[in-house]
Amino acid sequence: MRLKTYLTEDRSKELKTQEAIDLLLSKHKQAFWYSFNNQKYIYRGVKTPIGDIIYTDPKKSTPRKSIHQVPNYYTLIMSNSPQWKQYPPREYSIICATTSRNAKNYGMVYYTFPEDAAKIGVVPAADLWSVSIKETGGFDRLAKSIDSLLKVALGPGDYDSKYSQFRKACKDFDTSWKTEKFHKNEDKKDFIREIERQLNWGATDLLEKYEKDGKNNLWKLLNNIIDPKNAKADGAPFRLIKIGDRLPDNNELWTDSPCILIHTIVYPELAELVKNQFDQKLYKI
Repeated sequence: MRLKTYLTEDRSKELKTQEAIDLLLSKHKQAFWYSFNNQKYIYRGVKTPIGDIIYTDPKKSTPRKSIHQVPNYYTLIMSNSPQWKQYPPREYSIICATTSRNAKNYGMVYYTFPEDAAKIGVVPAADLWSVSIKETGGFDRLAKSIDSLLKVALGPGDYDSKYSQFRKACKDFDTSWKTEKFHKNEDKKDFIREIERQLNWGATDLLEKYEKDGKNNLWKLLNNIIDPKNAKADGAPFRLIKIGDRLPDNNELWTDSPCILIHTIVYPELAELVKNQFDQKLYKI
């Protein structure tokens, strides 16, 4: 989950109470009634909110970036890899939690209600950084390894700024590695020594996997490494759920669905208004 919020961008707007009620009784009704009846909620921490009730559409935002100075490669892979095609594209999603405690780390806590047809990706831990990737460590370690590999081979560059640039960098790396230069042992040793000079042993491990299993295709290798089946926490993989499925107890979630965010302070009164208006329509009072 990232510390910055996009809720000051064009993707979000403040809702009036009746506007929110109308949406919670129509396009967002499944999420509302599931949470209302089961007392299990999706939470989002918002650092700079624009109101107590907010409508946000992640698809209308600029692509999300990484945090903690971790390169953004994992986000680009999770948004564009064939292995992740069933999941919401993470670069056009909002990141949420299933506990208010975790959401509070990122700002003021809001109950979050996606649209009825929403797809929700479930991280098998409370935070993405707690997930291990088979044979390569965590997401942060792997992202830094990719960054070292590309910058030592191709020179400085913002290769993680967008998908097209990342794909081109992977192809350029493949081309460089196929050249006669890297078939000379001394040049290859110099390349590895430069990576080791940066104290990035993960990049050295990644290079070994590339030589052994990569088949001169770095993008394909990284797709196979950052596969939802290979990234796990306590043996559990990533999974996909829909609105109405049981929410996990302590996990990070992400969705690209339009959502209604309601501040926890105003939610009880608003929820009662939703229920009353539903009853009035049901019984035609």
